[in-house]
Amino acid sequence: MNQPIIHGRPPRTTLAARRELLLATALDLFIEHGYANVSLAAIASAAHVAVRTIYVKFGGKAGLLASLIEEEHDHHRELLRALPVNANLVAHLELMARHLVGRIQDQRLMSLHAIVMAEGDAAARAAWRDAGPGQLAQQLLPLFKLPEAKILFDQSLSPDDLCAHFFNCVTGMSNNGHPMQPLPTDAQVRRGLNLFLHGVITR
Repeated sequence: MNQPIIHGRPPRTTLAARRELLLATALDLFIEHGYANVSLAAIASAAHVAVRTIYVKFGGKAGLLASLIEEEHDHHRELLRALPVNANLVAHLELMARHLVGRIQDQRLMSLHAIVMAEGDAAARAAWRDAGPGQLAQQLLPLFKLPEAKILFDQSLSPDDLCAHFFNCVTGMSNNGHPMQPLPTDAQVRRGLNLFLHGVITR
């Protein structure tokens, strides 16, 4: 028996899946060839859509990049919401360190980061910082304002100072701006947390 022909707009789930496929295709091409070297025609061909569709949905290539950043913002927010809460401050910082290490070991995420920083405009770079470090800082800063933190950490360091130091230690960025040797996840979490605590705990 022939299936009835259904007219009208596709279901929202189908539209969402098409959008995800288009964004994933664009990111694959940006990573492989470089943002500047990828045309809308190439993205449209690989995603099996019309160039006009990209213009209508995203406004062009810059809109695709902005949507990739927005997707990452939403994904990161969900990851942070899913993190367990530990009443012990140092144990909770270890959870945050593990989360941060997991992100910097995500090669596609780091490739998108490199694209945004090198080829995105000022608005894209600001949106990226808000999506990644900005959201994590929103979780860290309240921890560094707790009474336990005021007892444990050097009070000449502000919560913002502590947050920046935590990022630098855990991500493996040395004082001269050169990255330290990357380590397996557990080792990098331990090294980053130890570096952080060694520099901020009062003796």
